[in-house]
Amino acid sequence: QPITGNADHTRHDGLELTGMVRFMDYLTLQANATFSDNRVVRHTTFYKVREQWTGQYVVVPISLDGRRIAGFRDVLANLRVTYERDQWFASLATQYMGDLFTDNFEDLERRVDPSIVFNFLAGAKFPQIAGLKDIELRFQINNLLDALYASHGEGDEFFPAAERNVFASLKVNL
Repeated sequence: QPITGNADHTRHDGLELTGMVRFMDYLTLQANATFSDNRVVRHTTFYKVREQWTGQYVVVPISLDGRRIAGFRDVLANLRVTYERDQWFASLATQYMGDLFTDNFEDLERRVDPSIVFNFLAGAKFPQIAGLKDIELRFQINNLLDALYASHGEGDEFFPAAERNVFASLKVNL
């Protein structure tokens, strides 16, 4: 199958980078990125199509050689800035997701567009309060700018990512 079947030969090349820099004991910058090239080296798929003039069905071979493999993004990148001072912390993160095709034919109508999403996290950690230990209070906003985008797709189906969402949590170790 052109979407989920196994190709005769594929190639997956890539590079992953990660780094972290700490400024002034309370500010941290973290980043990572993945750059990849995922291609069909050798694969032919066959389709049964109806001829326009005769109305008869014929089998047509279609070579997928050299095309991008569906479901793989060529670029994924994350950048996070974190502030930590005493028991308080705050973090702003951004994630870039490159485009991906939803089938192996590289049809532009079956492509998930690139997207950028921002997330925010803030909270505090307390070693002990009223006999309870290791208390952590968190407040998190995902998709801070309420971006509308598709997270992935398969064939003609596209799956939207969550709109802005908010979480609050309290963690207590007994």
